[in-house]
Order: sequence, then C-alpha cells, then structure tokens
Amino acid sequence: MDEAKQMASEIGIEALFQERRSIRRKKQFDESGTEEVTYSTEESFRVEHFFFIVDQARSSLQTRFEQFSHYEEIFGFLYNLDRLKSMQVDNLLKSCMNFEQYLKHNGHLNIIGDDLSLELIVLRCCLTTETKRAIDVLHYLKKMNGYFPNTCIAYKILGTIPITVASVEKEVSPS
Repeated sequence: MDEAKQMASEIGIEALFQERRSIRRKKQFDESGTEEVTYSTEESFRVEHFFFIVDQARSSLQTRFEQFSHYEEIFGFLYNLDRLKSMQVDNLLKSCMNFEQYLKHNGHLNIIGDDLSLELIVLRCCLTTETKRAIDVLHYLKKMNGYFPNTCIAYKILGTIPITVASVEKEVSPS
C-alpha cells in the first residue's frame, strides 16, 4: 500500500488504516482453491478505491487526448501559424479540403477549400512577425475588410470552438 501512503503524504494527509474487520471476497472461477481471499484494510482500500480512481483518471486523460488529437487534425493548420507559414502548397490544399468537408452540412458549404488555400497562401505572405496567435490573424482579417472571406470565416469558426479540459462529472461507484 506504499502508493496510497506516498500519495497521501504528498498532499498532506496522514494515511491511517485501522484494522476494524477483515474484508472477504469470494474467489473467481479462475483462481485456485475454494477458500475466500481475505484483504487487510489497506489492501481493501487499494483494490476498491485507489485502483478505481487511477483507472478513471487514465481513461479520462485518454479520452481528452483523443479529442485534442481530432481537433488538431481538423483545425491545427489554422491555429499553429508557424506550421501554416511553412506548409507545402499541396499539404495546405489537403488540409483546407479536409476542413471544408468537416464543415459541410446538408450539402451546404461554409467555406470553399480551394479558395481558402489560395487565400492562406496570400495571407501568410502578408502577415507580419508580430502576428503570433490565431486571434491576431482574426484582428488582421477584420482590418482587411473582406479581402479574405473564406479565411475570415475559418478563423471565426476556430475562435468559437470551445477547447476545455473541464467535463461533466458523474458519480460512479466502484463495482
């Protein structure tokens, strides 16, 4: 139970496990013997709570990583300006067409991928070195007053996508 004690000491809680009663668990069909397994209080905490919490945290991190990877695949070329400025034309076109398909709804297009790629090629030549963030690009596009319509729409959509690490919490009891 060293992990639980170490974690408790790191957050300033004294881990005190009192022996009140022994916890018994029936053996599963693939375990040898017919007698029950007896856990100490410390082992019971580890099996019933600690491992459950660690598993939930790992599962949550994996889900978030997958969500962020999907976001990066769709919007990453717009968000990372260094990558945008250094992308090859064919890769930029491919990213723009992927973006167009992602935003397509009932046959309606919010942007045209071909036009977006051409606008981005011109735009990346116009951007100054002070332009470092996506919001700076959006401010620049507003000053340009409609010269880059597809790019302006793309950056407005990028700015409205909620990126968060918070999620709805649900109460789950260990089984």
